[in-house]
Amino acid sequence: MPTSVGYAYEKLSNAVEYLATGAGDVRDRLRMAGREVLFIRTEELPEWLQSEVNEIITSLTKRGCREGFDSPLESTLHGMHRSTGVAIARRIYELKYRVQSSRDPSYDAEAG
Repeated sequence: MPTSVGYAYEKLSNAVEYLATGAGDVRDRLRMAGREVLFIRTEELPEWLQSEVNEIITSLTKRGCREGFDSPLESTLHGMHRSTGVAIARRIYELKYRVQSSRDPSYDAEAG
């Protein structure tokens, strides 16, 4: 398996941990989780994984860096509805398990 997929898995695992154990509402937890996802270098990933990671990154940064915010992530999270945050968190969670399954075909995400 390419190292890039292993690195993406590590970052997605960290993101899921922040989503599950972080303080605050979903937007607060996405702040930490999103930083992990933003470290993933998509150009080195398989095509299926590139597109999914890029879609999540786009969702987390779509408002760009507006005045008064340190980053596109901060700007986007500030104006985000909780329901949108929950949907993005679910996508991160599901993608982590898809990557796990691609690394270990015997892995059953339903069983944990």
